[in-house]
Amino acid sequence: MKALDKNIILYGPPGTGKTYNAVRYAVAIIEEKTIEEIMEEEYSEVFARYRKYREDALVEFTTFHQSFGYEEFIEGIRPVVASEEEGESRGEIRYEIRDGLFKVFCDKAGSPVGSAKDVDLGIGKSPTVWKVSLGGTGDNPVRSECLQNGHIRIGWDEYGEVLTEETDYSKDGGRVVLNAFYNNMQIGDLVLSCFSSRTIDAIGVVTGEPEWHGEYSNYKRLRKVKWLVTGISEDIIDLNAGRVMTLSTVYKLSVTVTDALDILRRVNPSLFTAEMKVPNRVFIIDEINRGNISKILGELITLIEPTKRIGAEEAQRSVLPYSGHKFGVPGNVYIIGTMNTADRSIAMIDTALRRRFSFIEMQPDPKLLERIVVEDIDIAVLLETMNK
Repeated sequence: MKALDKNIILYGPPGTGKTYNAVRYAVAIIEEKTIEEIMEEEYSEVFARYRKYREDALVEFTTFHQSFGYEEFIEGIRPVVASEEEGESRGEIRYEIRDGLFKVFCDKAGSPVGSAKDVDLGIGKSPTVWKVSLGGTGDNPVRSECLQNGHIRIGWDEYGEVLTEETDYSKDGGRVVLNAFYNNMQIGDLVLSCFSSRTIDAIGVVTGEPEWHGEYSNYKRLRKVKWLVTGISEDIIDLNAGRVMTLSTVYKLSVTVTDALDILRRVNPSLFTAEMKVPNRVFIIDEINRGNISKILGELITLIEPTKRIGAEEAQRSVLPYSGHKFGVPGNVYIIGTMNTADRSIAMIDTALRRRFSFIEMQPDPKLLERIVVEDIDIAVLLETMNK
């Protein structure tokens, strides 16, 4: 079976089924079948599976346009209006680095899919990677207890079991951390246990909602965690955009899900059995030639090459300009673009981009119009004659 290329563009005049067939190509890639096999199936059945793959985050879809830029596709700086729950004055504007569609998709492309419940790691479809301090840094009783009993614990016990809008954080702080712990952290997210400012000693998956455990003398706020590996010493500075971990008890790291799973594969390969695999994922770009492609893709022009993908012999990562994160494109990510040749010619796409994509022409299919006659004119024959 001939494998499909990593980067494909379906091109042709309007109405020839480019977006329609992108669905078929996406399903063929995910199911590792030939496009001919998928073409023989009823489209409704193929589309039903395509919708399921989108729900499972195996397929992402976007449309390029004149206003679409690098900031929406890879990453950019965007204004955010703060709320009181985030520990800032209501209405205050701050700026944060926000990942774009493609970067988010690639960062989570390494998540495995198990074919049986006993091999399911419990990782969510779109997990976040969190830093958690267990009783501070280094060896301590809280860390040992958490790793032994399968949970994480944080403090601010002085506020009591129930937190409300009237809770006064002005003296002891903790609003942002508690908001992250209670509201932002979700079941299926990954937690990295901070051992020092540079290293982690455990990786786990959040499996429970926040709980209050009054039997402890301190650190009474608890969430259950399935520890996937403990007793390690991994320096994550490079994976965390070159930044050391701060004193804050709970916050989102710049470490991607793919990078966290790579650590797991290296230190505990037994987690990834034959029944568990990392599936192919497909990113569909409709109307790819309607945007400024070179500007939108930026350093991706190099990184999308099959030989430069993560895991390849010549694998490369580029340092992103805003976050400083070392970004690469996983080998299981396929890109399908559609191009309407009535809008712009293929010749208008620069050579550097053209040589990185395989172009598949979508031609009008007269067979679809067979037996249709209008005023004694056979429409199928008319279409075939016009396109000769």
